[in-house]
Amino acid sequence: MAQTAVIWKRWGQVGLDEDGSFAAAFEKALSYLKSRHRITGSGLPDDGGVAGSSPIWGAYARFEFPNWAAKFFADALLMKTADLVIPSDTSLGKSAGPFAPGRAARLQERAPTEAGVL
Repeated sequence: MAQTAVIWKRWGQVGLDEDGSFAAAFEKALSYLKSRHRITGSGLPDDGGVAGSSPIWGAYARFEFPNWAAKFFADALLMKTADLVIPSDTSLGKSAGPFAPGRAARLQERAPTEAGVL
């Protein structure tokens, strides 16, 4: 779900969310992921993890906390809190940096086929 949330947010960043449905889905998914984020403070391997399935005995990554689930969750959090573009759009040039003001607006001005990888 975290990876899909990143895609939904990215579609909004490149101007493919005219009715706001992807933004709403992103917010709902992020809220769900936050409620499932395992934070125990124990320092054990699953501390800070995101389960591969919900419920954890589901078919995908059964009883596992795959590292990529936490990575995509972190990406989604960065996209929300810092309006970070993930993956970065290198076609805008290095001087534009991921935190440059108006970066999302510049992405929206470009045609979707030229906006880079989703």
